Amino acid sequence: MNLILTIQFVAFCLIGILGFFVLSKNPRSEVNRYFCTFAIGTAGWNFSLLMVIGEFGQPLFWGRLAFAMGSFMPLGLFLFAMTFPWKDGSIFIEKIVIWTLGLFFFVIPLTDLMIESVVSVNHTYISGVLLPATYLPYLTYYFGFIFLAFIKLILKHRDSQAFHHKEQLKYIILGVTIFLIPVFLTQLILPLLGIFQYNNLGPLFSLPMITLIGYAIVKHQLMDIRLIIQRGAIYSMLLVSIITIFLTFVYLFGFFFQKATGYATVWSAGITMVIGIFGVPVIERYFRKITDSYFFKDKYDYARVLQDLSEILNRTMDVDKIVSEVTEKLETTYKAKLVSLHLDGDRISSAKTYGGNTGTDDEYQVTLPIVLEQQQLGVIILGEKRSEDPYSVEDIQLLKTFVNQLAVALEKAALYTKVKSYSEELEARVQERTTELVRLRNEEQQMMLDISHGLQTPLTIIKNEIELLKTTNLESAHLGILERSIDNVSKFIYDLFILAKLETRDAHVKMELFDLSILMDELVEYFQILAEAQGVRIISSIERDIHILGNRDQLSELVTNLVSNAFKYVSPSRVDKFLDITLRKSSSTVELIVKDNGIGIEKEYLIKIFDRFYRVKTGEGKGVLGSGIGLSICKKIVEKHNGTIRASSEIGKETTVTVLLPPVVS
Repeated sequence: MNLILTIQFVAFCLIGILGFFVLSKNPRSEVNRYFCTFAIGTAGWNFSLLMVIGEFGQPLFWGRLAFAMGSFMPLGLFLFAMTFPWKDGSIFIEKIVIWTLGLFFFVIPLTDLMIESVVSVNHTYISGVLLPATYLPYLTYYFGFIFLAFIKLILKHRDSQAFHHKEQLKYIILGVTIFLIPVFLTQLILPLLGIFQYNNLGPLFSLPMITLIGYAIVKHQLMDIRLIIQRGAIYSMLLVSIITIFLTFVYLFGFFFQKATGYATVWSAGITMVIGIFGVPVIERYFRKITDSYFFKDKYDYARVLQDLSEILNRTMDVDKIVSEVTEKLETTYKAKLVSLHLDGDRISSAKTYGGNTGTDDEYQVTLPIVLEQQQLGVIILGEKRSEDPYSVEDIQLLKTFVNQLAVALEKAALYTKVKSYSEELEARVQERTTELVRLRNEEQQMMLDISHGLQTPLTIIKNEIELLKTTNLESAHLGILERSIDNVSKFIYDLFILAKLETRDAHVKMELFDLSILMDELVEYFQILAEAQGVRIISSIERDIHILGNRDQLSELVTNLVSNAFKYVSPSRVDKFLDITLRKSSSTVELIVKDNGIGIEKEYLIKIFDRFYRVKTGEGKGVLGSGIGLSICKKIVEKHNGTIRASSEIGKETTVTVLLPPVVS
């Protein structure tokens, strides 16, 4: 088997694999589908010529099939040029026309209307009888649409505003030119002159064209010339490998099966094709690994590096940590001798330089400001690469893209640091103030206890002396007034003492389960005696068997204070004076209600009546004696029992105090 057949076979394998590879990248993309159509037509054209020249099959059939498969080449290339790198508006009509012509010129070569005979000459080229009436229209279609695709690509290259699109189109145009010129000569000009011995060279130029176009589709980014060189080296190695495998099998079949040498080439081609389909990706990865160390010693994955840098910014709000990890990542990525990041103290906490030694201006190769809202936050400085290679356009683009994210992250981190610092300072102040308030509160409670104990002793002595004077039969109105005053002062001191104990957090309150209904019956009976003396009617409604977990003495103090307070504010001018005491239980609360038809309380004062030492000093209530502590004691007792207390009133009609306590769950 000669070299021409070997190269044609290799071209068939590689072009077919490349076409399906591009299609697999994005089967839904029109660009990828049209390229695959172009690749299939080119591969089929190569394989059909291989079968004719090598005389592996019936020459007329394979010769006609070569022209039929070739009809897909201009179809695919023209549609590809209309959609890559952008689509030329609505191309519905153009697609119908080109597909109709493509299918027409696919069928015509398979009939007797264009090709009458095909012969192989010395396993080198093909000759035959072609009918001009159909062959010339076929050539017009073939080269016409390839030429139109070539012109369209040139115009798109001219009109493109994106640099990477211009680079892609440049390599595609180069590939089409490499293919178009020799094919135009060997397949059109020379056959028209009756010269056929060079028509086997045309398919050879399809390999570089299809490779460059496929590369431009799959690699949608700026093409580095090193990548082109690497790809060329890899494909050269693949070509040598496949040729070596093919020739080895040809030799082995010829050596061991000398009588069947006519089939040795066919068997070798089939085995090599199978090995190529399944082995080329493995061999390609191996050669890529070898060439990477020479062509891309500083290669990195652009998207991956940008993602890693973004993750650094997202996972921490600490400026020092952000900058430390960013400088480390940039140093690893670029393999730079120096990575330095200097922040401006006006915007970022304090001026500081991170990274390695700051170096000198001569060592700086890249200096990029970190800017946000037209204000510079700092600057990133990169020194020379360890490989001594210059920074590429891709390196600078990556840095520019990341710097925008870094500026926002640094500003956010700086604001977070300020807010955190302010919050900590505010929290410290609140804690300091709270401690001071607790101290003052404790001192106040202790002072109240001291005053209570200090006054109670001399009052007791005075009280005893008054009792002694009574035994001497000394009667005086002033003596009675003095006794009542001492009783009032004593009650005030007692209330003060009780309130101080209730407001002490550490005061232990003994809670026990008891029947509140029984306690209320006892208290109502006591209140009846007091009410009769003041002309007040007691109305009671006590529900039976209401048990509660609480302190019996405190709850007795609660009810007594509420009723005593109601007695004080009963209107003296009202004929029917009454006091309504109710105890009832619902599914969620125990409700204690004390209601009187006294003078009432104005709405604006209701929210203050439970405050310490607060007394209503307007209207009829201003003449009522009291300390303003009783309702404060009631509120503290209720809170100790995890309950609530509220009051409602209408001036001149009634006042109602409602206490809600939690029931005992059975």
